[in-house]
Amino acid sequence: MAITMLTSGPISAQAVFPETEFSKGAPEPRHPWREMPHNKPDHRGDPRELGDEHRDLPRNTQDTRTDRHDLQQDNDVLRRDGQELRHDRQNLQADRQHRRGSRHKAKKNRRKTHDDQRDLQVDRRTHRDGPPRSIAPDRE
Repeated sequence: MAITMLTSGPISAQAVFPETEFSKGAPEPRHPWREMPHNKPDHRGDPRELGDEHRDLPRNTQDTRTDRHDLQQDNDVLRRDGQELRHDRQNLQADRQHRRGSRHKAKKNRRKTHDDQRDLQVDRRTHRDGPPRSIAPDRE
């Protein structure tokens, strides 16, 4: 109240706090993951894990994969159904597990499949003295 008595007219906040280069916020962040050419496209994070503030970046029309990700992201925004999203996240996990090497796959019966492969192998005693005639280089 005393302040309003002392001041004659409106104070602009600009006059009290002049804007410097520091008071202006951080510059608009570049998004390098959008424009980097990836030679390993499978290992990129899902676009869904970008926060909501990154959702509406300008689209790079030259990169079809990024466009597809953007469209998928829009579908994800439109389809905010909790159950479907949870299933989608599970599918994503399964897909990530599927992309890893065969060693890491969730395969329960490893020994059984290994024994099957051993049964399928060529019997070593049959070809003890060399490969069969059809495989050997033909001499004339």
